[in-house]
Amino acid sequence: MRPCNLGLTVGLGCLLLLCMGRLQAEPIWQDWLLSSRFELIQYSNFGGKIREVKPEENRLYFSNVYLNLEGDIGDNSDFILEMQAETSDLYLLGGFVTIADSLEGIGSDEGEVLNERQTQVSELVRGHLQNITRSEDDIKFERANIDYQFSDSLGMKVGSIRIPFGFWDDYSLLRNLSAGKTDPVTMGVQLRRADMGALLYSDFGVSTYKYELALVYGEEVFEVTDSDSSRDLVMKVGGRVNKLDFGMNTYLRDMDNMGDVYALGLYYRYRWNTRLTILGESVYMRNETERLHTRFSYVQGNYDLGDSIAGLRWNFFLESYNSDLLKVDLDEDVTYEFAGTHIQLSTGLMYAHTRNIDMGVQYISGADEEGDLISRFTAKLDVRF
Repeated sequence: MRPCNLGLTVGLGCLLLLCMGRLQAEPIWQDWLLSSRFELIQYSNFGGKIREVKPEENRLYFSNVYLNLEGDIGDNSDFILEMQAETSDLYLLGGFVTIADSLEGIGSDEGEVLNERQTQVSELVRGHLQNITRSEDDIKFERANIDYQFSDSLGMKVGSIRIPFGFWDDYSLLRNLSAGKTDPVTMGVQLRRADMGALLYSDFGVSTYKYELALVYGEEVFEVTDSDSSRDLVMKVGGRVNKLDFGMNTYLRDMDNMGDVYALGLYYRYRWNTRLTILGESVYMRNETERLHTRFSYVQGNYDLGDSIAGLRWNFFLESYNSDLLKVDLDEDVTYEFAGTHIQLSTGLMYAHTRNIDMGVQYISGADEEGDLISRFTAKLDVRF
């Protein structure tokens, strides 16, 4: 077994040891919770295919099927096993699915001859997107880790963890509408993903400042082994002042070649009042190896409409995604003022019928890198058992 397989091996080993110790005192399953969940999404693109490699303009996705087991395994530790029995490429690519369609179309026109740079980017894009698409039928874990608290202010998670870069979910129906956070090409991995590794988290004494420091395999899809025996380092530092949460992120890709591929980001969340919350991120990604630079920023909001209908909330989302990936295939006669920038505007309504049933609709509009209109619609049913 490779030494780098620390995540699953150490994590499951710790779980077994802790469970054996707890069995001597009392049944551990008394505090365990078994649950399941699925997301059903109707996705419609009013301007063409959903993806270049998939001919549908409308598709019904079983976006996610989860089986969860979680609970305590000691006075200072707990665990979660969040198995994804089914995952669609829509969930894996999130907001990047719109950009994927453009990038997969490079060189698809009959008789089109690609230059050296276009060929390089086209092969890079297709390789990463094919890996993600092929993984949609694999059984994977969004989270499968042990969480141990050394003290009130220091803890560690070991196993499959969510990358601590900015915010994990957004308020949209899709939960991962940011194209930048789900871009798998610029750095070779997505900023929003789960990966095997270890995460140390802490509070700075009694202050409102916190940090998270993670060392992960750096795999673009879920693997229990480290294919390149290298590591990625992720750091998140933040704090709170009154109603404002803020912080910064750093992602260092492949620590054996420090500084060649990295991401820097800022995030914030402002609780305007008990009903309205606004949050966003701004990120710069750089890949010297592939000569790629990407900048993106988004802002979003969530407003509780409970006075009108209990459980109803409205959300909006605005993102600007500018990347060398999009500039590679621009037509010479493009007059679009923001050429090379993908602008995404979205709004939607979500309704919680009960604590276990969410449903909603989301409309996604904007303009692609050449200024052509984007028009998409989604409807979702989310059920927990």
